[in-house]
Amino acid sequence: MMLSVLRRGAGVAAITGVLVLGMASCGTERATTVEAQPTATATTRPTSDQNMSTVTLRRVGGVAGFNDVLKVESDGTATLTSRGRDAFTCRVKPEVLARVTSAAEAVEQAPESKPKTPSTTKAWPSSPPVVDQLNFFLTVGDREIRMSQVDKDDRTVRDLFTVMNDILTSASMLRAGEASDAGACTR
Repeated sequence: MMLSVLRRGAGVAAITGVLVLGMASCGTERATTVEAQPTATATTRPTSDQNMSTVTLRRVGGVAGFNDVLKVESDGTATLTSRGRDAFTCRVKPEVLARVTSAAEAVEQAPESKPKTPSTTKAWPSSPPVVDQLNFFLTVGDREIRMSQVDKDDRTVRDLFTVMNDILTSASMLRAGEASDAGACTR
């Protein structure tokens, strides 16, 4: 969208410049010349990390009753909130943030796939539900994706789930004091 606005703005500026120059050349001798001002080009694109939407991973359920939310911002700040605990913030390492950014962009640009639906002939979709099963939800922009509904061959979404889970694990270890530099995050 930003690209089309820049193109539209550049086109309007170019047409305005041509019209002003054309009117100046057709007018009297007192007409002043108008120098064309440089316009922004749409060929340069801001770096990906400036455009990345907040990416959120939510983990709920399990025997322990998890209710964790990890939010990763475009500046590399990761905030982990959990039931009954204070929020914990860490910094995502640049190489890991690059993976998040790349995977998030791929998910945002990919067409939404239809979620897996249970078979009408079987009692259970693939297996019976598991008591206290862990459920993972990924939110990128305005899309929320449930891990259990992602096709096993969908590498785009699975890659983002993997790197976000790595950050969640790293932030959990740092919060617990188990490490000072736990893989994907630093204090």
